[in-house]
Amino acid sequence: MSEREDSSGRSERGGTQVREDPFGLIISVLLFGYFGFFAGLSTVATSGGPTIPLFAFFMWSLRLSAIGFAVALALHLAKRTREATLVAGVVGVLSALAFLIAAAWDFADQRYVLAISPVLLLLFAAWNGYVSWGSLRAVLAARGR
Repeated sequence: MSEREDSSGRSERGGTQVREDPFGLIISVLLFGYFGFFAGLSTVATSGGPTIPLFAFFMWSLRLSAIGFAVALALHLAKRTREATLVAGVVGVLSALAFLIAAAWDFADQRYVLAISPVLLLLFAAWNGYVSWGSLRAVLAARGR
């Protein structure tokens, strides 16, 4: 079947619409970007101290996710909705996995504690994973038809 795109930029193939919500992307860029770049998170426990791998992993997970969501937003603004949805889905699933790893690491680490509760990380991972997996399924379903 051929692909059609309507005036709102949604692409449709075989009756399955693939569309990433720009509002969700903007919120993701702002949240991940704020906490990854501007919230004062550090990779060290004390000024001039050694880098704490758990802190560095969490901070860079936030930063790379913000960059990935910004790429998806740019694709969406360029009317590349399928690609935007695919990128947002992949970034979301990877960030959910990173949050799961960070939460498990935080639970296991007896010396250092992240600036966010591991329970909240698990909730964010579940939400991010659920929404992102749905986006990926929609893209793959539209592609397979």
